[in-house]
Amino acid sequence: MASEDAPAGSANAFRDEYAGTDFDWFAADAEGNIGIFFNDSFGFVPEAVQASYRAHAQLAQEIQRPYAGTISPVPGLASAGLFVFAWSGQWEPYSWSLPSEPYDQLAPPTQPLDPALKARILQIDRLPVLRQNFHSGARVSIEEFTPTGPQTPLPMQKTALLAGATGLIGSQLLPLLLASERYAKVIVVGRKAVPAIHPKLVQVVTELDKLDEVRLKLIADDVFCCLGTTMKQAGSKEAFFKVDFLYVVQLAALAAGNFASQFMVVSSMGADADSAIYYSRVKGEMEAAVRQTPFRAIHIFRPSLLLGERAAPRLGERLGAVLLGALRPLMRGPLLKYRPVTGATVAAAMLRAAEDDGGGLRVHSSEELAPR
Repeated sequence: MASEDAPAGSANAFRDEYAGTDFDWFAADAEGNIGIFFNDSFGFVPEAVQASYRAHAQLAQEIQRPYAGTISPVPGLASAGLFVFAWSGQWEPYSWSLPSEPYDQLAPPTQPLDPALKARILQIDRLPVLRQNFHSGARVSIEEFTPTGPQTPLPMQKTALLAGATGLIGSQLLPLLLASERYAKVIVVGRKAVPAIHPKLVQVVTELDKLDEVRLKLIADDVFCCLGTTMKQAGSKEAFFKVDFLYVVQLAALAAGNFASQFMVVSSMGADADSAIYYSRVKGEMEAAVRQTPFRAIHIFRPSLLLGERAAPRLGERLGAVLLGALRPLMRGPLLKYRPVTGATVAAAMLRAAEDDGGGLRVHSSEELAPR
């Protein structure tokens, strides 16, 4: 029990209450990953933690309660989305303020961290922040910790995930995401790496039917899906369905399971699950499936004919662009939705939708996207 003359949040109160007993505390790394640290009774505890020790203790006890009675809480904590560390130094009684041996990593997270739990941990006053990344090594040196003061909270920048970065819209969207102050990290997933280098950019190269194997590398707040092909490029209805329906819906399900907040997806004007046109029917079925996923916000974009330079030019689109370009001045009123739009226009609209941070379902028709 704390001595009567020790304030509840002071280092002395912490020592009185926890000297020689196990104490578990939290810290974040530079990317916002969260770790829980077991001090094994005598391990070093940063002064910033000592000042807010009760907040750490209460939350640590709450998180570990489901694993009481198990041989070890480590697997459970890793499945809760936490990096787990334990003191590896020698027994140094009451050396509460002298950094010594590092903490060893017992386990990395095996599941995504619930955003609500992460928010509660980040709200702990003066939560220590590590300059190194928890992913970068098995040991953490305590000298690396610096406390966040009451006026300098951990930055809450977000992570974006982009699929289809080599396509017409995705290639225009990627530089916008990298330039946005909203995002500290931009993850690109696809079969091939994009020819770009940027400190925010993380590339995950994989076959799209193997996304589940890299699930923990695809944790993001906002997901941008620009996947799509044509019947001619795909070569068959089955191949087209795989790209425009299956891969899109699987990405949405995986992202929702990773606690992503928003899902932005490119569909097409005329998308209708009951359409007699196969292309439009698949797009409509994709939209219907995506609507069932539990995101805070879903944005569906239905552009008309897309203009812009593609890696693989589409003759039909080029001819359509010439024709509709000539008719553009006449496309007003009910014909406005048929105006062609550029990939850059759609990309900018997707980023704006994410930055609005709204909720619910929103379908963006082509006439909303096209410049007037």
